[in-house]
Amino acid sequence: MTAGTTATAPNKKPWHRSWTLWVNLLAAVLVALESGLDVLRQIVPGDFYLYVALVLPLVNAALRVVTSQGLHLPQTVDAWVSRLSGRSEDAP
Repeated sequence: MTAGTTATAPNKKPWHRSWTLWVNLLAAVLVALESGLDVLRQIVPGDFYLYVALVLPLVNAALRVVTSQGLHLPQTVDAWVSRLSGRSEDAP
């Protein structure tokens, strides 16, 4: 796929339809609320981080097992990832 095309690559879904990304975003938001604002202190147990550290990798592994498609990233992100990874097929 060249830098000027906007079509989604075959067998790839848009990044915003990824359960894995949404689960990790939710976990990051919950941890930020707990550590920065103490919003969740009355709701969650004291060992909240332990639960997150144990459960999140298991959820990620389960989601990875059921994943059948790659992700289609926006062009700007895809170009940035291509440069960082050294891929030349996406370079202009």
